[in-house]
Amino acid sequence: MQTQIPCDLCNGTVSVPVFSTETSSPFVLVRCQHCGLIYLDPRPSPDEMAAYYGADYYTGSLEEVAEPHGLMQVMRRLFYRAKCADPISQHLWQRLLNRCLTLFLGWRVRRFVPPLPRGRLLDVGCGNGVWIASLRDSLPNGEVSGVETNPYAVQVAREQLYLNVYEGPLESLALTSGHYDMITLWHSLEHMSSPAQVLQECHRLLRQGGWLALEVPDISSREAIWAGATWYHLSVPQHLYHFSATTLIRLLEKSGFHISRIQPIRGSVSLLQALEKRFAHRGLWLHWGTRLLGLTAGNLSAWGLRVYAEK
Repeated sequence: MQTQIPCDLCNGTVSVPVFSTETSSPFVLVRCQHCGLIYLDPRPSPDEMAAYYGADYYTGSLEEVAEPHGLMQVMRRLFYRAKCADPISQHLWQRLLNRCLTLFLGWRVRRFVPPLPRGRLLDVGCGNGVWIASLRDSLPNGEVSGVETNPYAVQVAREQLYLNVYEGPLESLALTSGHYDMITLWHSLEHMSSPAQVLQECHRLLRQGGWLALEVPDISSREAIWAGATWYHLSVPQHLYHFSATTLIRLLEKSGFHISRIQPIRGSVSLLQALEKRFAHRGLWLHWGTRLLGLTAGNLSAWGLRVYAEK
């Protein structure tokens, strides 16, 4: 167990508890008194952390790629190709199709893709590689690769999806400087033992003018504040850091990035889970009422941040 961890943003050593995550849990969320970054202290050591990740944490959803001609995969390919096309040359029907596909495919597919259907993309924390495999199949002129610390997930990505995936922490791999046009971190930065080191390494690996894209839960969202210790995205102890827009922007700028765009992520999963924990046990009608509220209002509830930054 690691304790008395300095702040990864400002190196401050004074923090105050936000709340204990569970009555019986040794893990406590703390807030840096100087910069406001929220992180887990105490936390499992790197050697202990593997015990908190099951194999399915990294390797679910292989069926998305197993059926390359399935309806969802066809729609995804159409969407990516439309995203990468020159907007000036697009016809009206193509723009309308893109909007319709966005509604059907949900928030995950709205993630930014390279502005041209070529170039080198590195996905950090790629798990089993489903997302980059889908991108590879949609944009055959691009070059995609991934980084993953879990050996079982790496094996799945290499042997079942035929991907180029590096095993280990990004900062220990010594990849070529300035090699990539885009680096993505989809819900992986909050898992890193030092987000600052990871972002500095991403800055080194990107070419000048290259893109960084990432998503993280937003600890300052209304949903997170309301749910408190029951918030779905706390994910203790896998999530070591919790960012607000303020602390995330400061961390990116400290690493040398220029923020291009920041936008909220909405979805029903976390609000639905929080409502069910609070009210579903109070009767059948309240159970179905909370599900209906979570599935409808939840899609309007912001729970995360998506950021695009440029080197």
